Amino acid sequence: MLVYGVLSGTSSAFLTTTALAVVAHWFEVKRGMASGIAFVGSSVGGIGFPLVLKSALGKLSWAWAIRLVALIVLVLMVIGNLCIRGRLPPRRNGGAVDLKCFQDPRFSWATVGVALFEFVLFGALGLIPSYGLQQGFSNQTTFNVIAILSAGSALGRSFSGYISDNIGRFNTMIITLTWTLIITFGLWLPVGNNVVLFYAFAPLFGFGSGSIVSMAPVCIGQLCKADQYGQYYGTSYSLVAFATLICIPVGGELLPTIGSTGFVSFFGGVLVLSLASFLMARWACLEYRWKWNVKI
Repeated sequence: MLVYGVLSGTSSAFLTTTALAVVAHWFEVKRGMASGIAFVGSSVGGIGFPLVLKSALGKLSWAWAIRLVALIVLVLMVIGNLCIRGRLPPRRNGGAVDLKCFQDPRFSWATVGVALFEFVLFGALGLIPSYGLQQGFSNQTTFNVIAILSAGSALGRSFSGYISDNIGRFNTMIITLTWTLIITFGLWLPVGNNVVLFYAFAPLFGFGSGSIVSMAPVCIGQLCKADQYGQYYGTSYSLVAFATLICIPVGGELLPTIGSTGFVSFFGGVLVLSLASFLMARWACLEYRWKWNVKI
């Protein structure tokens, strides 16, 4: 399982970075919408793969269920590799990671904000089944909630991309982070053993988190030229990766130790810090002169 986690994580990082960098080659004005549509693919996977595995594990062995998933991934990857095209030539200077990017305070604040949010998102996705079981919900309910959350995420990713091209990428990020905070404290925190509230929380949290996931790379891309995007994205997410590495171990220790209320409150506090980081990034983009009505 450790080898599988390392290899699948590494390959997924290569695929995501390449796919999003190519989107940046072809779109500038409508980059938010284009990236949002591209990111819908991972939400579709979040809906489909749990349902496929639930059915396959009930009828097949673990090994054959994983082989079935591998076959689906192989077919989709063949199609993706046949369709993908770059527009700009490869950069001759700098590697995939360039720490000089952190000399730009806009980039630094945005990266910290993304890392804090991804800590919450991956921790929530990884631990919602454990959280649900601790609250007394059935296995079926936790499966359903993950699929519903992913469906809400797909809608959020496409919708936020469209909105961001009209009101600004950082503005959209701040709005969607605020939305996710409200859902976390207003719906997730008081869930208790109320299954209706649990189901209501899932698509609304998915909508907000999906919007942020698709907006984060677009915000990073706004700070550089199109041919630098792969380098900026790779540098930013090399730091974000450490947040996603520790989120589940940290959350897994917190959930049984401080209980579900403390667990959700902790994640909500991290979201507050993420929002503060993006407010600082927006302020830095305006050369530290705050203006409410600027499209940025």
